[in-house]
Amino acid sequence: MMDEQVILDIKKAQLLLRTLDTSLVVIKNGKILHQRIGEGLAPFIDLIETTSGDFSGCVIGDRLLGRASALLCRYVHAAGVYAEKGTKKALAVLLVGGILGQVDTFLPHISNQSQDGLCPFERAVTSVEYPDEAFHIIKNKLGKLEG
Repeated sequence: MMDEQVILDIKKAQLLLRTLDTSLVVIKNGKILHQRIGEGLAPFIDLIETTSGDFSGCVIGDRLLGRASALLCRYVHAAGVYAEKGTKKALAVLLVGGILGQVDTFLPHISNQSQDGLCPFERAVTSVEYPDEAFHIIKNKLGKLEG
């Protein structure tokens, strides 16, 4: 499924994140389907919950790609992912899911907001292998409990 359109959409996501005030974009066949602004994983969870949550064939562009966000990309069946910064573990998660990924700058790990430890979402999904399980863990951690 690594077709030329996915590569073109990854390049477009890269350009948009560099030039627009946005933190998350969803692109398919050269068209911007969704954009979100916000910190951390909240914009991604919001996007999943306010749409069908199925982005088959789409490219997700994000500022930061950790293991948690990579599992979310697999959860929504993305075809490609672009991130300005990310971890090699996150790229491996994409690869296992058959998702083409590009990261401009590699980080040793994703830090928490105070930069003195590991991101709590990364810690929460350290041993999680299934994207649907990761989605529920992340959603609950964000305090978006249903009901």
